[in-house]
Amino acid sequence: MTKDKINEKYKDAKGKKFDGDKLEWGLVPFEALHGVVERFGGGKKKYGAWNWIEVDDAKERYFNGLMRHLVAYRSGEELDNDPQFENTKRAKFHLTTALWNLLVLEYLDMKEKKQLNENPKIDQK
Repeated sequence: MTKDKINEKYKDAKGKKFDGDKLEWGLVPFEALHGVVERFGGGKKKYGAWNWIEVDDAKERYFNGLMRHLVAYRSGEELDNDPQFENTKRAKFHLTTALWNLLVLEYLDMKEKKQLNENPKIDQK
């Protein structure tokens, strides 16, 4: 629903809150992100929180990882062979790991272009 339609829908409401131009987080399929969060947690245990941002040549290496996992998935492999994630709900899947790499690449690209929120609770590095 567009901003104008949302604001129009609630124009006569007793309580006012014009949120038609806000992000609609309810549209995100969070179940699909479960494994990505597992991956971040596994990396925190193994290397420390936010270590992934300190990797040398990170954008090149994460792109290569993204492509390896996409090619493995496309070749018919479902699971990554990393034993660290074998008992996880979703982190063991190639598509989940590809999504993790893509999310990291997006973050690094935004950081490089200075497009991140300066709030330290959101932008940890």
